[in-house]
Amino acid sequence: MLTGIVVMRIIFLLVLLLVIPVTIFLQAYLSKRESKWYGLILPFITLMLSVIVSLNMITFTQTNLSHLQYIDGEWVNVLVSESEWEFIPGAVGAAIFSLILLNIPTGILLIIYKIVRSNQNQRREMEKMSVQDL
Repeated sequence: MLTGIVVMRIIFLLVLLLVIPVTIFLQAYLSKRESKWYGLILPFITLMLSVIVSLNMITFTQTNLSHLQYIDGEWVNVLVSESEWEFIPGAVGAAIFSLILLNIPTGILLIIYKIVRSNQNQRREMEKMSVQDL
């Protein structure tokens, strides 16, 4: 019998397998539109989401200083000081790394955009040449 975690993983994979082709098809469709700006909508959305996530990693980092102490026969986590939101240098590296990783879909969408637009431009050039030949 399948456990809840296995079922959730299966559902996640099925949704993922549905979302990826739909996104690729939508990007190709938007890139074929007359205006070039339609094809840049999805890459812009993924870029903005990656920037938001990366900035959140830097700005919303809170640290508490605590240590384990053995009290009355058991280990207790004792809070030494509670700090406000503070800047942690390691968060910048993690944010830059996440920005790079989260922009992989942006790059893929831009590649699709360039391929579709260049094919469309070649087709227009061929049509112009055939009209001139007549």
